[in-house]
Amino acid sequence: MPLAFGAGIAALIPATFIGSDGTRSIFVAFFAVAFAISSLPVAARVLSDLGLLSRPFAQLALGVATSNDIVGWLLLGVVISVVDEGSFSPSPLIVAVLVVAAVAGIVLRFGPAFLDRVTTAVHRREGGPAAEASVAVLAIVAVGAVTHAVGVEAVIGAFIAGVAIGGSKLARSSGFQAIEVTTNAIFAPLFFAIAGIRVDLTELASWDVASWAIAVTVVATVAKALGSYLGARAGGIGHPDALAVGAVLNARGALEIVVATVGLTLGIIDTTAYTIIVVMALMTTAVTAPLLRRTTRAVTTA
Repeated sequence: MPLAFGAGIAALIPATFIGSDGTRSIFVAFFAVAFAISSLPVAARVLSDLGLLSRPFAQLALGVATSNDIVGWLLLGVVISVVDEGSFSPSPLIVAVLVVAAVAGIVLRFGPAFLDRVTTAVHRREGGPAAEASVAVLAIVAVGAVTHAVGVEAVIGAFIAGVAIGGSKLARSSGFQAIEVTTNAIFAPLFFAIAGIRVDLTELASWDVASWAIAVTVVATVAKALGSYLGARAGGIGHPDALAVGAVLNARGALEIVVATVGLTLGIIDTTAYTIIVVMALMTTAVTAPLLRRTTRAVTTA
């Protein structure tokens, strides 16, 4: 449903919002993918902050967000390949899906135990926090390099490696915690600062741009929330829990900004469309916690 809604509204957006290297069909495909993205980190953080992480609907939402983002990045890879090569061949996509599935299965099944052994060896040799951090970085880079090699964004491989690390003793090491501190203190703010530099909020002073920003945000929210709700209901989930799943998956967060940055860099969208997508990403993320509080109150009283 988000794919369909994204394609539909992109077909109506004026051609002036299309980037210099984009076409209407590529623009439509890009918006469809942008609407489909959910932010797993934001979803997990909001659920954790609200103390809902152990709820069944929360585990379902995180599982859906994981598979959703993998499919989303694969589809984005298709769009990128069309822009770069001017055509689409299904063979690389099939290979990418098979490789990512195999890598995920192997890493998630054997990764935590392997990392436990490596962490134990590091402690035995008194490698200290620096060695622990090196092990974590090597694991993330290695799996990310594999997914990148088959045309899938390295962030998917990094995510898979992160899940494996989370299930190992390495996640509780001082070296890994130092990485978290550095990321939250330096790299995350830098990412948002760089993304913000490309946003021209003065364009929202134009009612034409502001109205499209509002329309895109509303349609994206309805598409994701309604699609998630209907999917949950079709899977046998109760009404309150289905609403909560829709609220969680509506968050797009930093991943949406990454997608928008890719589109701007490739010339698929211009700075105006980039600003609209970033506004949509921020607004859908901002309303996640309030919507989740309201829906979970319904869960509690149901």
